[in-house]
Amino acid sequence: MKYLVVQTKQIGDVLISTALCNNLKQNDPSGEVHYLVMDYCAGMAQGNPNIDRLIIIEKARRNEWRYMKDLLLAIRRERYDVVVNSQGQMIGLLSCLFSGARLRIGFDSFPWRLGHNRIVRFRKDTEFQGNSTLVDDRFSLLKPLKLAGEDRNYYLWLSEEEKQQGKDALLAAGVIRRKLDQLVSIDSVSDLRRLLLTLNWP
Repeated sequence: MKYLVVQTKQIGDVLISTALCNNLKQNDPSGEVHYLVMDYCAGMAQGNPNIDRLIIIEKARRNEWRYMKDLLLAIRRERYDVVVNSQGQMIGLLSCLFSGARLRIGFDSFPWRLGHNRIVRFRKDTEFQGNSTLVDDRFSLLKPLKLAGEDRNYYLWLSEEEKQQGKDALLAAGVIRRKLDQLVSIDSVSDLRRLLLTLNWP
């Protein structure tokens, strides 16, 4: 199976939607997962081993019709089996329509739903599991695929160079004093019962 996940903008949304890519790959290891994103958000998905290819839109050229036509025709040539559109934007609608995919999943908002042949009712089909609603809403998009397992966590995959840059920045700012010090972070997005402690940055 060949999948396309569409979440082109908003850095946080792009990161959260990588969890969709993770689950598609983990449930179908031989499948191919592509992710359509804007260039200024691509860093949220780079290095993710569950994404076989990033399709990157140049923000500066998104209003050039020839550029967008070539992009959409390239999407068509990929012959995707499944498109998961997690946003309400024109590029999501056009990607679904041009893809020719037999299964095009997305939310029910008009007019974006015109590109979907499997409609997910926003919030009504959401199974809340104590995550942020942004996460739980997106996972409703995977329900039509009936995946065997599900992991609603999402991750930043840092290169060794990026980890070193992080250490150097924390040392320079005085946040940590030695390279062996650890930074404790608390994720307050979840409710208080699900606070996560991260003890190994970076």
